[in-house]
Amino acid sequence: MTIRKIFPFFLSLFLLFSEIIFSEENEEGFWDSVKELSSQIKIVKSQFLRTLEALEKDIEKQDSTDKKTTNNQVDVQDKIDTLRLKIDEVVNLKKSENEASSWTLVSSSKKDYRIKIDNVLAEIEPILFDGEVVNYSKRIQKAKYLIEDASSRVSVINEELLFYKDDRGFFSKSKEDLEEEKKDLKRVIKRSEDLIDDLEFDLKKKLNALGIKVTREQIRVLTSRVDGDDLSKTFAIFDITKQISNSLAELIKTNSFDSKSTVKYYGIYVLLSELLAYSQNQYIDRIDTLYLTALDQVKEDIWKSIEFTNDAIDNSSNENNIKILKQNINSNEFALEVADFYKDILLNQRKQLVTALEKTREQIDVAYSTYDTAAVSFNLLELINRSQDEFGKILNLQAPDIIPFENEQLANKFNEISIQISERI
Repeated sequence: MTIRKIFPFFLSLFLLFSEIIFSEENEEGFWDSVKELSSQIKIVKSQFLRTLEALEKDIEKQDSTDKKTTNNQVDVQDKIDTLRLKIDEVVNLKKSENEASSWTLVSSSKKDYRIKIDNVLAEIEPILFDGEVVNYSKRIQKAKYLIEDASSRVSVINEELLFYKDDRGFFSKSKEDLEEEKKDLKRVIKRSEDLIDDLEFDLKKKLNALGIKVTREQIRVLTSRVDGDDLSKTFAIFDITKQISNSLAELIKTNSFDSKSTVKYYGIYVLLSELLAYSQNQYIDRIDTLYLTALDQVKEDIWKSIEFTNDAIDNSSNENNIKILKQNINSNEFALEVADFYKDILLNQRKQLVTALEKTREQIDVAYSTYDTAAVSFNLLELINRSQDEFGKILNLQAPDIIPFENEQLANKFNEISIQISERI
């Protein structure tokens, strides 16, 4: 538990205690204040449980949304209608982009129109996914933080029990209170571990449904990565694309709309292709401007620590101190190796994304061309089937190479660096 988190609590206790001492209330008022103080202590005792329950409730709410999105045909139809409203706007901007010059002083350039298209896509994205895409990595990391904080508190309690004295004061906890708190914390840790296990399995199940076969160990690597949620977001795009594709194919087979509407519905593929490219571009940009930049800052801090330690060795004459300082250098050198390993992972993911983006842009060109020429349901059905196959190939192109950690030490250091990167972005 950090000072920032506990300071408001202790401030409230101090103010309450001051009121008890300096007030001129009667004895009954004094004991009312004592009861209030006792209530404050119990709140702190249960804060771990309240944090866990909030996280569980958040995940339960998202699960409910996921089931509704997956099973409710009307919901998919609503998404189709939402996309249709934006087709003409995006197609017109695309035509203007194609006709514009790469650089101009007076009229809009290709870049200007691309920015306008991206702004429209940014508006569509949250509507298409009903708000927040499931953040597996972020939620798993929250559960890990909770386990870490609860475990630290258990260690403190163990020390308090070991050095316990009966004359510790009126407001001190009894041995029974400490043991009870310890049991509560262990239950919180167990529930948090179960929560992580459920999230890992759910992500594994969803990836499996998309044709991405991964082991549980690979899932742990994926959710330890700072870009894990970016990957989840991309997978979600493929998932909703598949749902919409299946719905459109069924509607076409039953001739639910005329040829004019058929062309409009194929325009949905224009938007889906553009959304995929937009997501991939955003992912690449985050790697370049956030993750790699933050990782370089982490490495710079490690190097500064090594330099400081080397100076400390030069100025030290105590053999034991020198031995400890050298061990610190070894630890920092290992951290540098893990940071370089991390950078290779991000660069490799970027390379795969660039290759996938090239294929997506090809798909976008086909989508726009077909939108202009498609006229009958038969052609559209054939193109939908072909598009699904192409989207599947693109997904495989950008699916990450996930290598399980060799040992627990590497896993812990990798996760530690992920936290440091997250703190800098």
